[in-house]
Amino acid sequence: MKIQRLQFDDHKEHWHLQETHLEAFNLLVGLSGVGKTLIIEVIKLIAQVATKNHYQLNGIEWKIRFTHEAQEYEWTLKSAIRATSPNDLLRLLNEQDSAPTQIVYEKIFNATTQEIIAERSKDFFYFKQENINPNLNKHESILTLFSEDETISVLKQAFQRVILSERETPQSRFSSSVDFNAITLKDFKETLTQVPLLVKAFFLQKFYQNDFTELKHYLISLFPSIGDLKVELTEDNHQQYNLLFRLFEKDIEHWIPQARMSSGMFRTLTHLIEMSLATAGSVIIIDEFENSLGINCMPDLVTFILSRAPDLQFIITSHHPYVINNIPWQTWKLVKRHKNRVTVTHAKEIPEFKDEESFFDKFIQLINHPDYRKGIL
Repeated sequence: MKIQRLQFDDHKEHWHLQETHLEAFNLLVGLSGVGKTLIIEVIKLIAQVATKNHYQLNGIEWKIRFTHEAQEYEWTLKSAIRATSPNDLLRLLNEQDSAPTQIVYEKIFNATTQEIIAERSKDFFYFKQENINPNLNKHESILTLFSEDETISVLKQAFQRVILSERETPQSRFSSSVDFNAITLKDFKETLTQVPLLVKAFFLQKFYQNDFTELKHYLISLFPSIGDLKVELTEDNHQQYNLLFRLFEKDIEHWIPQARMSSGMFRTLTHLIEMSLATAGSVIIIDEFENSLGINCMPDLVTFILSRAPDLQFIITSHHPYVINNIPWQTWKLVKRHKNRVTVTHAKEIPEFKDEESFFDKFIQLINHPDYRKGIL
Protein backbone atom coordinates (compact mmCIF):
# COMPACT_ATOMS: atom_id res chain seq x y z
CA MET A 1 0.00 0.00 0.00
CA LYS A 2 1.05 3.58 -0.65
CA ILE A 3 -0.96 6.61 0.38
CA GLN A 4 -0.92 9.18 -2.41
CA ARG A 5 -3.31 11.93 -1.36
CA LEU A 6 -5.21 12.76 1.79
CA GLN A 7 -7.84 15.35 2.65
CA PHE A 8 -9.60 15.54 6.03
CA ASP A 9 -12.22 17.68 7.77
CA ASP A 10 -13.38 17.63 11.37
CA HIS A 11 -16.61 19.61 11.15
CA LYS A 12 -17.29 19.33 14.88
CA GLU A 13 -13.92 20.71 16.01
CA HIS A 14 -13.66 22.99 12.96
CA TRP A 15 -10.24 22.07 11.65
CA HIS A 16 -9.30 21.05 8.14
CA LEU A 17 -6.37 19.36 6.43
CA GLN A 18 -6.04 20.64 2.88
CA GLU A 19 -5.36 18.03 0.20
CA THR A 20 -1.91 16.65 0.96
CA HIS A 21 0.25 14.74 -1.53
CA LEU A 22 2.46 12.03 -0.06
CA GLU A 23 5.37 10.14 -1.57
CA ALA A 24 7.37 7.05 -0.64
CA PHE A 25 9.28 8.91 2.08
CA ASN A 26 7.74 11.86 3.95
CA LEU A 27 9.41 13.83 6.74
CA LEU A 28 6.85 16.24 8.19
CA VAL A 29 8.60 19.31 9.62
CA GLY A 30 7.34 22.53 11.18
CA LEU A 31 6.82 24.29 14.49
CA SER A 32 5.02 22.61 17.39
CA GLY A 33 1.27 23.01 17.07
CA VAL A 34 1.06 23.35 13.29
CA GLY A 35 -0.67 19.97 12.84
CA LYS A 36 2.02 17.33 12.22
CA THR A 37 0.68 14.95 14.86
CA LEU A 38 -2.89 15.61 13.71
CA ILE A 39 -1.93 14.24 10.28
CA ILE A 40 -0.56 11.11 11.97
CA GLU A 41 -3.79 10.75 13.98
CA VAL A 42 -5.90 11.12 10.83
CA ILE A 43 -4.10 8.23 9.12
CA LYS A 44 -4.37 6.17 12.29
CA LEU A 45 -8.15 6.81 12.47
CA ILE A 46 -8.72 5.94 8.80
CA ALA A 47 -6.80 2.67 9.20
CA GLN A 48 -8.83 1.87 12.32
CA VAL A 49 -12.14 2.45 10.53
CA ALA A 50 -10.95 0.25 7.65
CA THR A 51 -9.92 -2.68 9.82
CA LYS A 52 -12.01 -2.56 13.01
CA ASN A 53 -15.66 -1.98 13.87
CA HIS A 54 -15.15 0.06 17.06
CA TYR A 55 -14.36 3.74 16.66
CA GLN A 56 -15.95 7.14 17.19
CA LEU A 57 -16.83 9.33 14.20
CA ASN A 58 -18.49 12.67 14.84
CA GLY A 59 -18.63 15.15 11.99
CA ILE A 60 -15.64 13.54 10.27
CA GLU A 61 -15.05 13.65 6.53
CA TRP A 62 -12.13 12.39 4.45
CA LYS A 63 -10.95 11.52 0.99
CA ILE A 64 -7.91 9.26 0.69
CA ARG A 65 -6.31 8.01 -2.54
CA PHE A 66 -3.92 5.06 -2.37
CA THR A 67 -2.38 2.32 -4.47
CA HIS A 68 -2.36 -1.37 -3.59
CA GLU A 69 -1.43 -4.39 -5.70
CA ALA A 70 -1.07 -2.31 -8.89
CA GLN A 71 -4.52 -0.73 -8.48
CA GLU A 72 -5.35 2.84 -7.48
CA TYR A 73 -8.30 3.48 -5.17
CA GLU A 74 -10.14 6.42 -3.66
CA TRP A 75 -12.15 6.14 -0.44
CA THR A 76 -14.49 8.95 0.58
CA LEU A 77 -16.42 8.97 3.87
CA LYS A 78 -18.53 11.50 5.76
CA SER A 79 -20.22 11.06 9.14
CA ALA A 80 -23.00 13.06 10.76
CA ILE A 81 -22.45 15.46 13.65
CA ARG A 82 -23.90 14.27 16.94
CA ALA A 83 -26.64 16.46 18.41
CA THR A 84 -25.55 18.63 21.34
CA SER A 85 -28.82 19.73 22.93
CA PRO A 86 -28.72 19.88 26.77
CA ASN A 87 -30.50 16.52 27.07
CA ASP A 88 -28.17 14.86 24.55
CA LEU A 89 -25.12 16.36 26.24
CA LEU A 90 -26.20 15.08 29.65
CA ARG A 91 -26.81 11.62 28.18
CA LEU A 92 -23.38 11.56 26.51
CA LEU A 93 -21.62 12.64 29.70
CA ASN A 94 -23.27 9.79 31.61
CA GLU A 95 -22.26 7.17 29.01
CA GLN A 96 -18.79 5.66 29.13
CA ASP A 97 -18.90 4.71 25.46
CA SER A 98 -21.14 7.01 23.44
CA ALA A 99 -22.73 5.51 20.34
CA PRO A 100 -21.01 6.41 17.05
CA THR A 101 -22.72 8.76 14.66
CA GLN A 102 -24.09 7.56 11.35
CA ILE A 103 -22.05 7.46 8.17
CA VAL A 104 -24.07 9.69 5.83
CA TYR A 105 -21.97 9.18 2.70
CA GLU A 106 -19.31 6.70 1.60
CA LYS A 107 -17.77 5.81 -1.74
CA ILE A 108 -15.06 3.36 -2.77
CA PHE A 109 -13.75 3.97 -6.29
CA ASN A 110 -11.21 2.02 -8.32
CA ALA A 111 -9.42 4.80 -10.23
CA THR A 112 -7.50 2.29 -12.35
CA THR A 113 -10.60 0.64 -13.83
CA GLN A 114 -12.85 3.71 -13.32
CA GLU A 115 -15.27 1.46 -11.43
CA ILE A 116 -17.39 2.49 -8.46
CA ILE A 117 -17.09 -0.50 -6.14
CA ALA A 118 -19.58 0.80 -3.57
CA GLU A 119 -21.46 4.00 -2.83
CA ARG A 120 -24.06 4.88 -0.24
CA SER A 121 -25.91 7.82 1.26
CA LYS A 122 -28.92 8.18 3.57
CA ASP A 123 -31.24 7.07 0.79
CA PHE A 124 -29.35 4.53 -1.35
CA PHE A 125 -26.71 1.84 -1.12
CA TYR A 126 -25.03 0.35 -4.21
CA PHE A 127 -22.49 -2.43 -3.92
CA LYS A 128 -20.96 -3.77 -7.13
CA GLN A 129 -23.90 -2.34 -9.10
CA GLU A 130 -26.47 -4.04 -6.87
CA ASN A 131 -29.04 -2.31 -4.68
CA ILE A 132 -28.49 -2.92 -0.96
CA ASN A 133 -30.84 -2.02 1.88
CA PRO A 134 -29.86 1.62 2.66
CA ASN A 135 -30.61 1.01 6.36
CA LEU A 136 -27.86 -1.60 6.65
CA ASN A 137 -25.71 -0.67 9.67
CA LYS A 138 -25.04 3.02 9.13
CA HIS A 139 -22.47 3.10 11.93
CA GLU A 140 -20.03 0.77 10.18
CA SER A 141 -17.84 1.28 7.12
CA ILE A 142 -18.25 -0.69 3.90
CA LEU A 143 -14.73 -2.08 4.43
CA THR A 144 -15.82 -3.96 7.55
CA LEU A 145 -19.46 -4.58 6.55
CA PHE A 146 -18.32 -6.51 3.45
CA SER A 147 -14.93 -7.70 4.68
CA GLU A 148 -15.66 -11.24 3.41
CA ASP A 149 -16.00 -9.98 -0.17
CA GLU A 150 -12.86 -10.66 -2.19
CA THR A 151 -12.46 -7.07 -3.48
CA ILE A 152 -13.12 -5.46 -0.10
CA SER A 153 -10.86 -7.91 1.76
CA VAL A 154 -7.97 -6.78 -0.46
CA LEU A 155 -8.59 -3.16 0.57
CA LYS A 156 -8.86 -4.12 4.22
CA GLN A 157 -5.54 -5.96 3.97
CA ALA A 158 -4.00 -2.78 2.53
CA PHE A 159 -4.93 -0.79 5.64
CA GLN A 160 -3.69 -3.60 7.88
CA ARG A 161 -0.24 -2.67 6.58
CA VAL A 162 -0.39 0.73 8.26
CA ILE A 163 2.00 0.35 11.22
CA LEU A 164 2.15 2.96 13.97
CA SER A 165 5.49 2.44 15.67
CA GLU A 166 4.85 1.97 19.41
CA ARG A 167 6.14 4.45 21.98
CA GLU A 168 4.75 3.04 25.20
CA THR A 169 5.84 -0.02 27.19
CA PRO A 170 4.35 -2.98 25.30
CA GLN A 171 1.74 -5.36 26.65
CA SER A 172 3.51 -8.40 28.11
CA ARG A 173 0.68 -10.74 29.19
CA PHE A 174 -1.55 -12.42 26.62
CA SER A 175 -4.58 -14.63 27.03
CA SER A 176 -4.78 -16.85 23.99
CA SER A 177 -5.78 -20.29 22.82
CA VAL A 178 -2.83 -20.20 20.39
CA ASP A 179 0.21 -22.23 21.32
CA PHE A 180 3.10 -19.80 20.79
CA ASN A 181 5.51 -22.70 20.46
CA ALA A 182 3.44 -24.50 17.81
CA ILE A 183 2.50 -21.62 15.52
CA THR A 184 4.04 -21.84 12.05
CA LEU A 185 5.84 -19.20 10.01
CA LYS A 186 2.88 -19.15 7.58
CA ASP A 187 0.46 -18.49 10.45
CA PHE A 188 2.66 -15.69 11.70
CA LYS A 189 3.00 -13.99 8.33
CA GLU A 190 -0.77 -13.93 7.85
CA THR A 191 -1.23 -11.78 10.98
CA LEU A 192 2.17 -10.09 10.94
CA THR A 193 1.14 -6.43 11.11
CA GLN A 194 -1.69 -6.88 13.61
CA VAL A 195 0.12 -8.53 16.51
CA PRO A 196 1.64 -6.63 19.47
CA LEU A 197 5.29 -5.64 19.49
CA LEU A 198 6.49 -8.32 21.92
CA VAL A 199 4.77 -11.03 19.88
CA LYS A 200 6.53 -9.73 16.76
CA ALA A 201 9.84 -9.78 18.63
CA PHE A 202 9.28 -13.36 19.82
CA PHE A 203 8.56 -14.66 16.32
CA LEU A 204 11.40 -12.65 14.83
CA GLN A 205 13.65 -14.52 17.27
CA LYS A 206 11.97 -17.84 16.43
CA PHE A 207 11.64 -17.68 12.65
CA TYR A 208 14.16 -15.07 11.48
CA GLN A 209 17.27 -15.83 13.51
CA ASN A 210 19.66 -14.02 11.16
CA ASP A 211 17.51 -10.87 11.25
CA PHE A 212 17.22 -11.11 15.03
CA THR A 213 21.00 -11.44 15.29
CA GLU A 214 21.44 -8.41 13.03
CA LEU A 215 19.03 -6.47 15.22
CA LYS A 216 21.05 -7.40 18.30
CA HIS A 217 24.25 -6.22 16.61
CA TYR A 218 22.61 -2.87 15.85
CA LEU A 219 21.56 -2.54 19.46
CA ILE A 220 24.98 -3.53 20.81
CA SER A 221 26.70 -1.03 18.50
CA LEU A 222 24.55 1.70 20.01
CA PHE A 223 24.70 0.45 23.61
CA PRO A 224 28.10 -1.25 24.12
CA SER A 225 27.21 -2.38 27.66
CA ILE A 226 24.75 -4.90 26.16
CA GLY A 227 26.09 -8.36 25.50
CA ASP A 228 22.94 -10.12 24.34
CA LEU A 229 19.17 -9.79 23.93
CA LYS A 230 16.35 -12.32 24.02
CA VAL A 231 12.56 -12.52 24.20
CA GLU A 232 11.53 -14.83 27.01
CA LEU A 233 8.24 -16.78 26.90
CA THR A 234 6.54 -18.30 29.94
CA GLU A 235 3.11 -19.93 30.24
CA ASP A 236 0.94 -20.73 33.26
CA ASN A 237 -1.74 -23.40 33.66
CA HIS A 238 -4.50 -21.11 32.38
CA GLN A 239 -2.96 -20.45 28.95
CA GLN A 240 -1.78 -17.05 30.09
CA TYR A 241 1.44 -16.18 28.26
CA ASN A 242 4.05 -13.75 29.46
CA LEU A 243 6.54 -12.28 27.00
CA LEU A 244 9.46 -10.22 28.19
CA PHE A 245 12.61 -8.65 26.77
CA ARG A 246 15.74 -9.56 28.69
CA LEU A 247 19.17 -7.98 28.25
CA PHE A 248 22.52 -9.44 29.20
CA GLU A 249 24.84 -6.72 30.48
CA LYS A 250 28.56 -7.36 30.14
CA ASP A 251 29.62 -5.64 33.34
CA ILE A 252 26.92 -7.20 35.50
CA GLU A 253 27.13 -10.62 33.82
CA HIS A 254 23.51 -11.60 34.21
CA TRP A 255 20.19 -11.14 32.43
CA ILE A 256 18.18 -8.09 33.44
CA PRO A 257 14.42 -7.61 32.89
CA GLN A 258 12.68 -5.32 30.46
CA ALA A 259 11.63 -2.94 33.27
CA ARG A 260 15.26 -1.80 33.60
CA MET A 261 15.59 -0.97 29.91
CA SER A 262 16.03 2.74 29.28
CA SER A 263 13.34 4.58 27.29
CA GLY A 264 15.88 5.36 24.55
CA MET A 265 16.96 1.74 24.30
CA PHE A 266 13.34 0.57 24.14
CA ARG A 267 12.41 3.12 21.46
CA THR A 268 15.42 2.05 19.39
CA LEU A 269 14.46 -1.61 19.76
CA THR A 270 10.86 -0.81 18.79
CA HIS A 271 11.89 0.83 15.52
CA LEU A 272 14.29 -1.98 14.64
CA ILE A 273 11.67 -4.69 15.21
CA GLU A 274 8.85 -2.89 13.40
CA MET A 275 10.97 -2.14 10.35
CA SER A 276 12.71 -5.52 10.26
CA LEU A 277 9.37 -7.33 10.06
CA ALA A 278 7.40 -4.88 7.92
CA THR A 279 6.37 -6.53 4.67
CA ALA A 280 6.94 -4.70 1.39
CA GLY A 281 4.18 -2.17 0.84
CA SER A 282 3.70 -1.38 4.52
CA VAL A 283 3.23 2.20 5.71
CA ILE A 284 5.44 3.02 8.71
CA ILE A 285 4.26 5.95 10.82
CA ILE A 286 6.59 7.45 13.44
CA ASP A 287 5.49 10.52 15.39
CA GLU A 288 8.31 12.64 16.85
CA PHE A 289 11.04 10.25 15.79
CA GLU A 290 13.63 11.74 18.16
CA ASN A 291 11.59 11.28 21.37
CA SER A 292 13.59 9.42 24.06
CA LEU A 293 16.51 8.91 21.66
CA GLY A 294 20.01 10.04 22.52
CA ILE A 295 22.22 11.45 19.78
CA ASN A 296 24.19 8.17 19.85
CA CYS A 297 21.10 6.32 18.56
CA MET A 298 20.11 8.63 15.75
CA PRO A 299 22.80 8.07 13.06
CA ASP A 300 22.37 4.29 12.88
CA LEU A 301 18.59 4.49 13.12
CA VAL A 302 18.38 7.08 10.35
CA THR A 303 20.64 4.89 8.20
CA PHE A 304 18.50 1.84 8.99
CA ILE A 305 15.30 3.68 8.04
CA LEU A 306 16.77 4.90 4.76
CA SER A 307 17.89 1.35 3.94
CA ARG A 308 14.26 0.19 4.16
CA ALA A 309 12.87 3.16 2.21
CA PRO A 310 12.70 1.41 -1.20
CA ASP A 311 10.25 -1.23 0.15
CA LEU A 312 8.13 0.81 2.56
CA GLN A 313 6.32 4.12 2.76
CA PHE A 314 7.46 6.29 5.67
CA ILE A 315 5.51 9.13 7.27
CA ILE A 316 7.65 10.64 10.04
CA THR A 317 7.45 13.81 12.10
CA SER A 318 10.51 15.44 13.65
CA HIS A 319 11.86 18.67 15.14
CA HIS A 320 15.42 17.48 15.64
CA PRO A 321 18.17 19.17 13.57
CA TYR A 322 20.14 15.92 13.18
CA VAL A 323 17.14 14.00 11.83
CA ILE A 324 16.06 16.77 9.44
CA ASN A 325 19.61 17.45 8.30
CA ASN A 326 20.40 13.79 7.57
CA ILE A 327 17.26 12.77 5.71
CA PRO A 328 17.23 13.92 2.04
CA TRP A 329 15.67 17.36 1.74
CA GLN A 330 13.56 16.17 -1.19
CA THR A 331 11.48 14.21 1.36
CA TRP A 332 10.72 17.22 3.59
CA LYS A 333 7.09 18.31 3.86
CA LEU A 334 6.66 21.69 5.54
CA VAL A 335 3.49 21.80 7.66
CA LYS A 336 1.86 25.12 8.55
CA ARG A 337 -1.50 26.24 9.88
CA HIS A 338 -3.60 29.29 9.15
CA LYS A 339 -6.20 29.44 11.93
CA ASN A 340 -7.95 26.08 11.59
CA ARG A 341 -6.57 25.06 8.18
CA VAL A 342 -3.49 22.85 7.95
CA THR A 343 -1.49 22.80 4.71
CA VAL A 344 1.55 20.80 3.66
CA THR A 345 4.14 22.11 1.18
CA HIS A 346 6.67 19.86 -0.54
CA ALA A 347 10.25 21.10 -0.10
CA LYS A 348 10.76 20.84 -3.88
CA GLU A 349 8.08 23.51 -4.26
CA ILE A 350 10.04 26.01 -2.15
CA PRO A 351 11.90 28.22 -4.67
CA GLU A 352 14.79 29.02 -2.31
CA PHE A 353 15.99 25.40 -2.27
CA LYS A 354 18.54 24.60 -4.97
CA ASP A 355 20.08 21.20 -5.77
CA GLU A 356 23.68 22.39 -5.58
CA GLU A 357 23.40 23.56 -1.96
CA SER A 358 24.42 21.32 0.93
CA PHE A 359 21.93 19.68 3.30
CA PHE A 360 23.12 22.02 6.03
CA ASP A 361 22.45 25.09 3.86
CA LYS A 362 18.97 23.81 3.13
CA PHE A 363 18.35 23.16 6.82
CA ILE A 364 19.31 26.75 7.64
CA GLN A 365 17.06 27.96 4.83
CA LEU A 366 14.23 25.80 6.17
CA ILE A 367 14.31 27.09 9.75
CA ASN A 368 14.58 30.67 8.50
CA HIS A 369 11.83 30.32 5.93
CA PRO A 370 8.77 32.50 6.74
CA ASP A 371 6.43 29.50 6.46
CA TYR A 372 8.52 27.72 9.12
CA ARG A 373 9.15 30.63 11.49
CA LYS A 374 5.54 31.77 11.26
CA GLY A 375 4.02 28.31 10.93
CA ILE A 376 0.86 29.28 12.84
CA LEU A 377 -0.99 32.28 11.39
